Amino acid sequence: MMLENLSTNVLSSQLRTAILEGMNDYFQNEARVINEAAYSPQKISKEQVQEAVDELNQFLQPTNTSIRFEYHEQLNEYYVKVVDDKTEETIREIPSKKLLDFYAAMTEFVGLMVDKKI
Repeated sequence: MMLENLSTNVLSSQLRTAILEGMNDYFQNEARVINEAAYSPQKISKEQVQEAVDELNQFLQPTNTSIRFEYHEQLNEYYVKVVDDKTEETIREIPSKKLLDFYAAMTEFVGLMVDKKI
């Protein structure tokens, strides 16, 4: 009986990993589209963004995950968080918040260097 539970958990974990990896490109594309829309003359409304997020969350409901678009204030860009609905644990960030923080810090550092030289 223990082996049956173990194999089910492993399969469930493998299935979840496969789904998340398969959707990584999709989420990156969605984040890119939202960022492009934020900088384009044609603005999309907050309601349209919320509707798209709700549809994606409904699609992800069987995997007990949801997505959230978080705003990175230093870069003025959005990134996607995939969150486990049961534990509220962040499963994946696209792109990684740490990478965005690093990029923002490097941009600020380069800006300080340029300001000091001028």
